[in-house]
Amino acid sequence: MDSSLLVVIFLVLHVLGAIAGFGPVFAFGILGPMAGRAGPNGGAALLEATIAIEKRAVIPAAIAQPITGLILIFITSYNVNFFSHYWLWISILLYAIAFYLAIFVQAPTVERMCTSRSRDRRRPRWRPSRSGPRPWVRSRPPCSS
Repeated sequence: MDSSLLVVIFLVLHVLGAIAGFGPVFAFGILGPMAGRAGPNGGAALLEATIAIEKRAVIPAAIAQPITGLILIFITSYNVNFFSHYWLWISILLYAIAFYLAIFVQAPTVERMCTSRSRDRRRPRWRPSRSGPRPWVRSRPPCSS
């Protein structure tokens, strides 16, 4: 296979991975505040959706991104005199920092937010009605994805 074809294939995969991995993250900034204002059911649903998007799209794309990037580095021979390409090793360093923060800081924080909201929802909430008080009922476990 021609190396220029490999460059095109892996470049397309690299760009698609960036779009799939980082595109939804911009929506999280909108979904987060909406979850706080949406009430008990809506807020938990938005947090569950955020976790599902993160697990099914963002994390797999974020894992594939450095793999396709490394393949591109070797196919295009940027590995020769690697440290003379400042933009390359600085971008790898910044990506490693962002990946660490996303996996080990942001993901556990959203999980804790979801479980704390679900803990609040599991407490019985009594509402006055004609037939008497009714407990708040949930048909499936909260924050399960």
